[in-house]
Amino acid sequence: MKGSAVAKKHIKPRYKLEDLYSQNVLHLPRLPIPPIEKTLQSYENSIYPLKPLEECKAHLDLLNKFRDGSARRLNDLLIENDKQTALKSGYPFNYVEEQWDKNFLAFRGSSPINISPAVSLKPVSRTKISQCSIAAEYVHACVRWYSKLRSGNLDMIGFQKKQKMDFSQLPTQFGCCRLSYGEIDTKMVTLSPKHIIVLYKAHVFEVAILDKDGRAMSVNAIQRALSNIVSSTTEENPQPIGILSTGGRNDLVEYTHEIESVGDNGELLESVNSAFLTVCLDSYPASDNDVKLQAALHGVGRDRNNRWFDKNQLIISKDGYVAMNFEHAFSDKTTWTRWLDEVWNDINNSSQNTPYSGLPKLEPSRKSTAPFRKLVFEIPSSMHGIINSAKQGWRNATKDLYQGTLVSDFGLQRLKKYKIDPDAFMQMSLHLAFYRLSGRMAPTYRSASTASFFHGRTETVRSATSEMLAIVSQKGLTDPTALSRSKLRELRNLAEAAGRKHANLSQEASQGMGIDRHLLALNALAAADDTSAFSDATEFFDSPMYTYSGNWQMYTTNATYPFFDQYCTGPVMEHGYGLGYTLHEEHVKCSVSSFLSSRKADGPAMRDGILQAMRDIAVLFEGCENSRNISK
Repeated sequence: MKGSAVAKKHIKPRYKLEDLYSQNVLHLPRLPIPPIEKTLQSYENSIYPLKPLEECKAHLDLLNKFRDGSARRLNDLLIENDKQTALKSGYPFNYVEEQWDKNFLAFRGSSPINISPAVSLKPVSRTKISQCSIAAEYVHACVRWYSKLRSGNLDMIGFQKKQKMDFSQLPTQFGCCRLSYGEIDTKMVTLSPKHIIVLYKAHVFEVAILDKDGRAMSVNAIQRALSNIVSSTTEENPQPIGILSTGGRNDLVEYTHEIESVGDNGELLESVNSAFLTVCLDSYPASDNDVKLQAALHGVGRDRNNRWFDKNQLIISKDGYVAMNFEHAFSDKTTWTRWLDEVWNDINNSSQNTPYSGLPKLEPSRKSTAPFRKLVFEIPSSMHGIINSAKQGWRNATKDLYQGTLVSDFGLQRLKKYKIDPDAFMQMSLHLAFYRLSGRMAPTYRSASTASFFHGRTETVRSATSEMLAIVSQKGLTDPTALSRSKLRELRNLAEAAGRKHANLSQEASQGMGIDRHLLALNALAAADDTSAFSDATEFFDSPMYTYSGNWQMYTTNATYPFFDQYCTGPVMEHGYGLGYTLHEEHVKCSVSSFLSSRKADGPAMRDGILQAMRDIAVLFEGCENSRNISK
């Protein structure tokens, strides 16, 4: 944004916007490459809980062959490549970044549900709000936050903590778009976006957020534009072009070229791609927790068509409930929460509760209504059937998804009394529920942030440990209230050991000492070698057991932030579960998703099982004498 859009008080910039991505202005360390011995031993440890030893033997033989063979040489090559890249001071900024980006951008399947997560936000403290008023407040607060970022005056601290975090993803939060023009997608970022895209009844509108002189539209001006759009749009768009973002990426390449070649469509698509943000004004109210999840992740009813999944989307229900759906290739939860923290607290008039300096007041435009226009795409007749098929395919995909919400009184206050890591308690509950349904442990992903490193993103915590198996496989947990005190103590010791192991793995992952990013980079390096020098590595990585161990049957996320209501994600495999949980002071909310067509994943049973697992584990910490109170 132009300087005129920033508050007149001039503060010496802490950084230049263009340097955040490439210059490591906070002098953060480079993501480390773990010792190869540690990675392979940790990987071996992660295998034992998943299968009986006799079923793992052939795979473990391949692991040992690789460990005793080329593993050290392959890792030395990875280290040397990373050193040479570091000397160039450019992309990739760590040893796994290039492969990680390829994993996202080369994925040819459907992004929503499978990749794009969503979060519903807590309502702000207002007695009266409307859909258009709260949408305008969020848009205006986001513009002010982005102005603060662009001016070089963003507080150089992470979420609610006086510590440094990687800021390289922040310039991509607004004006970003994922584009499909070839075999691998690209990331587009517009650094001076001047408008938003509004979707209503699947029609597309361009709404200005800055005037021609760079002055910001006021909340009232944005609200009037949105209200005019809503009042003047009565019919659904029968040919919603945004629906094409729900399908496979190779198909989207073909469709994009075909649509761009007609009339002014190229210019209209450019308007969408370069927009500050996509705002989805929905026609349905968010009537309960489950509907909120559905609206956030994919849309309810006709609102399924009211989405554009290649951009970050601010979703507002008819009754003013707010959610965000994220295009995941650009960034991760740690970055999203950094700006959402400031924006939500500003709207909620609670900025004094944050460590930040507050959002700037912007020089307002004199326009009483933000200029807007409807983007009318000329859809070639050859695309009519394709769009209709995409609508039906997306409807079928969302109808096949179970989404349920679990609400329980196992909040942070209660879990702190147990003196167990709250995240470990949640993971234990998830594993116990799965074990009871399946009789085994599930390969499980729990995300950990590596944002303390320059261009750090995430690492996997493989929470299905031998210690976790030791507690969830105990028959005594079926009715812990019937156990003797000595048996309760024995099981509590097992639970505490599982909790300590999980906490240690989580800490190691956040410190860059996890295993999955390291193995990903080693696998890619071995695959790129056209000799037989790393044939033992290829054998190991091509093993079915290696693939199985990384097929996340439970894909879990801890999204505990004071402004989050619920966090939701879809399953990442056919017979898996998507599990997102937010721990509040008095309660916990856990979203559960699974595919209804799966013969092995039962979402409703998993939801009920998690709740029962929480109650049973709680008995170990509260004791039999209090078991009658453990009922919620």
